[in-house]
Parts: sequence; structure tokens; C-alpha cells
Amino acid sequence: MYGIDNTIKNININNRVYMDQLDFEVDLEKLIVKLSDYDASYEPEQFPGMNFKDKHGLTYLLFGSGKITITGVKYLDNLEEHVQEFKDLIREKSNS
Repeated sequence: MYGIDNTIKNININNRVYMDQLDFEVDLEKLIVKLSDYDASYEPEQFPGMNFKDKHGLTYLLFGSGKITITGVKYLDNLEEHVQEFKDLIREKSNS
């Protein structure tokens, strides 16, 4: 149309975004103190979620409601196991 070639020739998936949910609410103010040994940050005046980066290169945004957004997913290999590791860590730290 209009002399423009708009055919898509190469598509590369560089990032996927996934959602998950904990079965409990999280007090992010208390949790961030317990995650001082991890790559985690929480600045509620800037953003309502906690940012957490794991050793697998995934980034999790965790909200007080328990909702999780997972970014940085390039491969689906072991994704479920990595997300479960994160959820187990949050449950452990939230209960300690």
C-alpha cells in the first residue's frame, strides 16, 4: 500500500512478561528489610511494588496484594521452577 513494503521478515522474541499470584498479601515494608542480602528494592514513594532480581536473570515486581509480574524471560526452560523458588523465598521471609 502506498508503495511501502510492510512485510515482516524477521521476528525475534527478546522478552516475555508473565503474571502470577501469591495466595496471601505481603507487607512490603517488612519484607524488604528481610531481603537485604538479595538484589531487591522497594521505594513506595516512587512505585507501589517491590523490585527483585534473581540469579537466573528474571525480574519480579511484587505488589502488596500478592500479584507478581515477571519480566526478563528469554527462555521457558525452568521458568516454573525459578518462579516457585521466588514464591517460596517470599513465603519464608514473610513468615519469619
